[in-house]
Amino acid sequence: MGDLSENFSWWEFECKCCHKVNIDPELVEGLEDLREVLQKKIIINSGYRCKEYNKKVDGVWDSRHLITDAADIISPGCDSAELCMAAEQIPVFQGGGIGFYPGTRFAHVDCRSKPSRWKRVNGRIVGMPLDTWTMPKELRDAYKGLKKQAMTLEEMAAFMDVEPARALLYVDELARKSLVAKRKDGKFDLLERLA
Repeated sequence: MGDLSENFSWWEFECKCCHKVNIDPELVEGLEDLREVLQKKIIINSGYRCKEYNKKVDGVWDSRHLITDAADIISPGCDSAELCMAAEQIPVFQGGGIGFYPGTRFAHVDCRSKPSRWKRVNGRIVGMPLDTWTMPKELRDAYKGLKKQAMTLEEMAAFMDVEPARALLYVDELARKSLVAKRKDGKFDLLERLA
C-alpha cells in the first residue's frame, strides 16, 4: 500500500540528487491503470528530476521529468516494447508521451498535452509515427503464412511461445490493425496473413 496511491509512494518519484519530489497526480493515475493492464508491479526508475540531476543523466533540456509529469519505468518480465504497447492502452499516455528504448527493460511515459513517440537509435533519440508499436520481428516471421480460425488465447500464446498476458498485448495490437477479430465465444480469428 502506497502513501501516494494504492500502489505508489512519494519516495519512488523523488529526485535521486536532491530528494525533492513533485509529481502530477494524472501520472500516478495513469501508472495505476498501466499496472492493472500489465497485472504486474511497476518500478519507477526515474520520476521527478531537478535541473542538476537531469543534466547529470544527459536528459534533454526540456525533459518532462523537470515538469513533474513523467516517469521511466520497468516491470518484471517486460521489455521496453511490451511496456510501450501496454502504455498505448492507457488514455493519459496514449494522448501523451511514450519513449521506446530497444534492447532495454525500461520505457518512458508522460502526460504531455499532445501525443509524442520516440525511440533511442545508436544513442540518439528519434521521433516515431504514433501508430508504431509492432510485435517483435521473430513473432511476425512466425505468423507469416498462418491462417487459422477460432484460436483460444492459450493457443495463441503457445504458438507465440509467450505467456498469455504477453500474447494478449500482441493480439490487442493486431486487432487494432484489423488483423485479428475477437469472437463472442472469446476465441480469435486471424483475418489475414501478416506481410
